[in-house]
Amino acid sequence: MCSSDLLSGTPNGAGAPDTLMSSDDGVSIPDAADFVDDRTILARDARTPGVYRIDISAKPVRVDTLFTDAFFPTVSPDRKHFAWQNAATNQIFVSEYPPGAKRHQVGTGAVEPIWLSSTELLYRSSVTWYKVRIDPASGEPVDAPTAWARDNRFLDTPGWSNRPSRDGGIIYSQSLPQADTHYLRFI
Repeated sequence: MCSSDLLSGTPNGAGAPDTLMSSDDGVSIPDAADFVDDRTILARDARTPGVYRIDISAKPVRVDTLFTDAFFPTVSPDRKHFAWQNAATNQIFVSEYPPGAKRHQVGTGAVEPIWLSSTELLYRSSVTWYKVRIDPASGEPVDAPTAWARDNRFLDTPGWSNRPSRDGGIIYSQSLPQADTHYLRFI
């Protein structure tokens, strides 16, 4: 059995990082997915569709289950809204943050929501990305999603396949170009 830990520290710090959680304690360690503020991490369970909020300022850390049916949690830059992918239906939802009972569906057949700004959410369906504008007060979609980009060479990777860049775009991997193949047929 493999051990894992959730650590907090500074790479150039003089001391060792603090161990916040350890699987040696019989706890399944979720993967950090987003950082809400200096003391709150959104995390996901790599084995099952679970999303957790971890308060790293509490001793011991406090883990709250937000969803048991979701992947790719992300909080808007203004920290007012929360987006996620429903694991069973591949629908993208937005709610207030912290999530409450009210949710707005913004995409179907969709994965990996990314906030481009506090009012723009990007998600992917196969090799096409769609952008939807979000009302900053209610979290509801302002209009229908629009095609934002398409790349037939998009390379889907385990976990997040694309992430926001600082210039308002995204970063992702492409597959190698398909070379034209010439066939010689012998009869």
